[in-house]
Amino acid sequence: MSPQVLKQANDGATGTAQKTVSLKVLRGFQVPCVPLAQQRTVVVKLKAVSEETQHLESIYQQKLAALDALKKSLLDQAFTGRL
Repeated sequence: MSPQVLKQANDGATGTAQKTVSLKVLRGFQVPCVPLAQQRTVVVKLKAVSEETQHLESIYQQKLAALDALKKSLLDQAFTGRL
């Protein structure tokens, strides 16, 4: 999805009805590389997001369990005439 790579593919494509990029052209592609420091920064941010997501999932599971217990309790009270 890189604009630079897409431009290289469009520039190197041949054909009229069905555009084709040859292996020779593909091998000559220059793929941009993100600097290592920036990659590490992204990794740190993704780890933080992953931890927060896991924390939120845990809270969500606890809420679902509490709702299920409440539902069972209300149904029990309703059917035993205590509601």
